[in-house]
Amino acid sequence: MWDRYGDLQKVERDFRTLKTGLQEIRPLFLRKAGRTRGHELVAMLALKLTRELERRVQPLGLTVKVALERLAGVRLVTLALRELNPR
Repeated sequence: MWDRYGDLQKVERDFRTLKTGLQEIRPLFLRKAGRTRGHELVAMLALKLTRELERRVQPLGLTVKVALERLAGVRLVTLALRELNPR
């Protein structure tokens, strides 16, 4: 019974994350079942990614929000070296 109660807490936490946390998913009024399932799939994948990021940054003492802010500053720079001895 204690394990089920713990599972319920995780589910409630996940719904809070989806609705008011980082993802801020708001109700969509979709009329077709396929679109509703698609929206649910994307929301669950986003939740899974959030939980994985949370798991990986926790040992670093970071929150997901702080980690995402730091990742936003990452830029890819490609440098090309010119040839010193052209053929």
